[in-house]
Amino acid sequence: MPTKNNNDTSHDIWHQHHLNGHLPPEVDHEGNIEYKLKLVDPSAERMEHLITQMKWRLAEGRGEALYELGVSDDGTLTGLSAIDMEATLATVRRMAQELNAEVSIRRDMAVGDQRVIEARIRQRGYDNSSNGRMHHTDLRVVVIGDTGTGKSTLIGHLSHGIKDTGHGTARISLLRHPHEMETGHTSSIVHEMLGYTLDGQLVNMASDQVDAWEHICAASAKVMTLLDTCGHKRYLRTTISAMMGYAPDYAMLVVPATLGSQAMSTMANEHGSLALMLDVPLMVVVTKIDIASNDQINKCLLALDDHLTWLQDRLGHDAPRFPRVVQNVAAARTTARSMMQSQTIPILLVSNVTGKNMDHVHAFLHALDKPTRTMNRDLLEDPVEFHVEQVYQLEDTGTVIGGVLRRGHLQLQPLNDEKTNDHSYALGPNSQGDFIRVKIVSIHRHRMNMHDVHCGQTASLALQLPSNVANNVTNSASSAQPSRPSSSTSTASSVSSSSSVSVVDSWGKIKKGMVLLAIPPVNVNDDGKKVPRAPRNAVYSPPPPTTLAFEAQLLLLPPTAPDARHAADKNTSPVPTPVMRAGLCGMLRSGFIRQQARIVQLNVAADEERPQPPQGDTAMVPTAYTAQIRLLGNPEFLAVGNQFIFMESALKCLGRITKLVEQVNGKWVQ
Repeated sequence: MPTKNNNDTSHDIWHQHHLNGHLPPEVDHEGNIEYKLKLVDPSAERMEHLITQMKWRLAEGRGEALYELGVSDDGTLTGLSAIDMEATLATVRRMAQELNAEVSIRRDMAVGDQRVIEARIRQRGYDNSSNGRMHHTDLRVVVIGDTGTGKSTLIGHLSHGIKDTGHGTARISLLRHPHEMETGHTSSIVHEMLGYTLDGQLVNMASDQVDAWEHICAASAKVMTLLDTCGHKRYLRTTISAMMGYAPDYAMLVVPATLGSQAMSTMANEHGSLALMLDVPLMVVVTKIDIASNDQINKCLLALDDHLTWLQDRLGHDAPRFPRVVQNVAAARTTARSMMQSQTIPILLVSNVTGKNMDHVHAFLHALDKPTRTMNRDLLEDPVEFHVEQVYQLEDTGTVIGGVLRRGHLQLQPLNDEKTNDHSYALGPNSQGDFIRVKIVSIHRHRMNMHDVHCGQTASLALQLPSNVANNVTNSASSAQPSRPSSSTSTASSVSSSSSVSVVDSWGKIKKGMVLLAIPPVNVNDDGKKVPRAPRNAVYSPPPPTTLAFEAQLLLLPPTAPDARHAADKNTSPVPTPVMRAGLCGMLRSGFIRQQARIVQLNVAADEERPQPPQGDTAMVPTAYTAQIRLLGNPEFLAVGNQFIFMESALKCLGRITKLVEQVNGKWVQ
C-alpha cells in the first residue's frame, strides 16, 4: 500500500552508522563519496593520482564530493590524531585548490581520543572542462499554506531582501495578475531564487552586483528555487499540480502565529497532508510573531504539534516525525543537516516586518542537503524523460515547453550535424498514442542559456518541429487567461502561454502532461553492436506503449478537518466518510497529468496490506483498496510505481500504480 517510504534514509551512510556503529564499505566504481584513512605528505606522483581521483568524484557528484577522513575502506571509523587530521585536511585543501574547489567541514566527531571528519568539496563557479556547466547544489522548496499566512511576503523577504510594512508590500514583486494585486490571493505558481556561498553568505536580488538569476548562480555554491503556491481553496488544484509535477526537495508550510490555536486551518491541513502523502520532507515557518502575543504563539505551537501528529496518524506513517522548535542559528544548522535522518519536523518562528529570526531561516536553508532520493545515479543514466508543465508560443522562437527532467541527461543537439538524425527526440502522446519527432534548438535554465539538463532539474526547451507540422502551428491560447512564463523560460518580447498549443489537426495538441523522450535507435554495425549515434537513415524501435487503464493500490484518507476526531466530544454529527465504489468518477493527478478517470473494479486490500491503526484512534485509520482505474480521455505516459491522487468532492485517495492493464501502441510521427 502507498505509505511513507523510509528507504531513502538507508542510502545515507551515516544513517547506517547510527544503526550499527560503522559505515558501509566504500564503493570504488561509482558515487561521490571517498574514504581516506590518512593523507600525510603524499609524494608528487601520489598527489597527482589523488587530484585525478577527486576530479572523478566531483564529476560523479555533479560538482560536489564528500570525503570521509579517518575512515578505512571497509567503513571502520579508525580516526586520526589531531596532528594527522590537520595534515590530512591540508592535503585535501591542496587537491581541491588544483580543481578550483572549496572545502568545508560537514561533520566532526570523536572516536575515543581520535577524530573523524566528513569534508565537503564543492566546485566553484564554472568548470571549463564541462562546457561551461555550473557546479552548485540545486534545491527546490515548495512554500505551502493557507491564504493570508504570509507565504509570498516571506519569499519576497528571502529572495529580494524586502522587509514588509505590515501591509503586504514585500509580496508585490511576486504578484503577476491584476486580480492578485486586488485580492492578495496568489493564483499561479511563482518561482523565485536565492543562493548561498560555501560559508553561508546570502546571495539574492538585494546583493551587490546581482541584477539577474545568472549572477546568483555564478556567485553561489547552493542555489535554492522557492515555489510560491496558491493558498486559496479555489486554486487548490494548482498547488497539487506543483507538488506532484515539480517533485520538490522540501516543503515549507507557513502558518501565522496570530491565529493561535486556529493556525492550522483546513487548507493548512490540506497542504500539510499533501506534502506528507508525497513523502516530501516538511518544515514549518511561523510568521507574524512581531504582532502575536506569547499566549498566541504558545497556542500556535501546541496546535502544530497536535495537527501534524494527527496528519501522520491518518496517513498510517510507521515512523512519524515530531515537531521541534528551532531556537537559534546553531540549532538551525544541526537540525537541517540531520533532517533526512532524524524524525523531526523543524519549526522556525520569524517576523517578515522586523526580520527577527530570519538568520535562523537562512542558516537552516544553507545547511540543507540534497535528499538522497533525488540523487540516484541510475536516474541520470536512464533514457531521457522530460515532463511538460507548460507550453508557450514565442513570436521569434516558436514552440517552447517548460517542465522537469525526471530521468536521464538531456543535451543540446548540434543544429547542422549531418551524422545524426534531425529529430532524435519525440514529444507525446496524442490521442492515438503517437509521438511527434522534434529537435531541441535551445535550452534555458534559471533564465540562462545552457548546454544540458540533468535529471531532477527544471528547464525550458525551444523546439523545432518537423517542417510539415511547423507550418501549421497556431496559437490556441488567445481565449485563455494569459499567464506568466515559468522561471526557467527565456524572456521574449511577445509570449503567448497556455496549457496546450495547437499543432495540426491530424496529430493533436502539444499540452501539459506530455513527455519528451529520446528515440532509441536499433541500428547495428557489422559486429552486431548497437550504433551509439543514429545516422539519418536509422531504424528506430517503436515508441513505448501509453496507458488507458491500470491496476493500483489506493489509500482512502479520512476527512482532513481534525475536528472530526472530537466530534463526539462536541455533540455534533461526525464528518461522513466518503463512499468508495466501482463506477465512481473523479479527477486523477499524476505528475503534470490531470484527467478524469473511473474506478472500474474495487476491492478492500488484504489484511497484511492495510495500515496499522494509530494507538487508541481507530476512527482515523485510512482504508486500503486494490482497484482498476480507467482514464476517460487520451492515453497517458505512465509507469508502474507512479504515484497519483484521485479526488472527487471530499473524497481523496493516494495511489500507486502496480500494473498497466490496457495500453496503446503508437508510432513516431515525422
